Amino acid sequence: MATDYLSRTQSATFDSSGTATVTIRPDAAQWWILTMVRVSTNSQIAPIAYCAIYHGAVNNNTPSSFIDDTFQGNRDSSSMISGTVCQFGEGITAVWTNGQPDDVAIFTVYGIVCYAPPTLLDLVPFSPGSHFAGKAAENVQNLVTVSTAIVLNPVALNTTQLFDVRGYESYYYRVIATVTSTFTSYVPVEVDILWYSSVAAFLGGSVPVYQELVEIFADSTTPPFTFSGGALLIQDIMHGPFMAVSVRNNAGDTSQVSISYSLQATTRQVTSPYMRQIAGLDGILLRQVAIPIGIGQTFQLPTFYGYGRTWEKFQSIGIFTITLQAGSTVNSFDAIAFPATSTIRREYVMPKRAILYSVQNTSGAANTYSITVATEYSKQ
Repeated sequence: MATDYLSRTQSATFDSSGTATVTIRPDAAQWWILTMVRVSTNSQIAPIAYCAIYHGAVNNNTPSSFIDDTFQGNRDSSSMISGTVCQFGEGITAVWTNGQPDDVAIFTVYGIVCYAPPTLLDLVPFSPGSHFAGKAAENVQNLVTVSTAIVLNPVALNTTQLFDVRGYESYYYRVIATVTSTFTSYVPVEVDILWYSSVAAFLGGSVPVYQELVEIFADSTTPPFTFSGGALLIQDIMHGPFMAVSVRNNAGDTSQVSISYSLQATTRQVTSPYMRQIAGLDGILLRQVAIPIGIGQTFQLPTFYGYGRTWEKFQSIGIFTITLQAGSTVNSFDAIAFPATSTIRREYVMPKRAILYSVQNTSGAANTYSITVATEYSKQ
């Protein structure tokens, strides 16, 4: 029987939700004896995608066609598919989730190509091989998914039930907020992740044993307050035995906000705590180049969320004043006057709230400015 060595690679780009799918299939009159699969991504930095492998009818990625999975979808290999025959009309599919939007997912399959149906003796080895290294007997539990948007009025709060997470090491959280009504400013939304020592402590209103409180600006499509930060992504270790998450609309006007979110718990202890808004995944939280601004005008510039050390570069021809306000806080935490024709670089620690820059032209003449705000990639 005529045979050839099999090694085929295909790729796909992660969409805005961090999902990518690649299917590799035999040509007509081919039977593949599969031995190994390999998954990887161009980017090797967080968030690290989860990847599951399926074999069978194309687009039938169900438990009945499941082969193996890994939480190291950026670089891992598995031989659990070894000894499996894939024929024309079937395929081997890799599905990545929780990856980095616009990154590239790469899938390779190895084995032997047969040009006639293989016999039992051709199926070597007779039993499957090794799991992905990233599988590690890991369990992921979907605690809650809210796909139908919940509308929050100003200062309204949505809180999940209390989850018992004593059997888990880490969590993944994703939330997106969008302004759905008339508004007069950028709308801050607060995310509060809370851990309690017991159910009684939660019900009794006790102080949580740990609290992770962050704030982003909600997406909006109405000028002059157009903003598109996308979903906030958080992964971190568990900080207590019981966990709840609340989301609050911190609008200072009558703006309504719709939210949707998901929360997963895992037995894996994540090695890279991570907190970033999708639009700022490259570390650039704000960038504007050669923007004209009139006499005495003030522009408000919201940043994407990105906690950590931050670097700012501001260039102007005229005299400017910049103030920085953290989310829904009333008072600015920083202000600086820029002399005429200046290029100033600064470093500061961004709080766990997205920043609203106010850039004012105080030079007495129309001018231009450029600004870049960048932060380190990781949460810590």
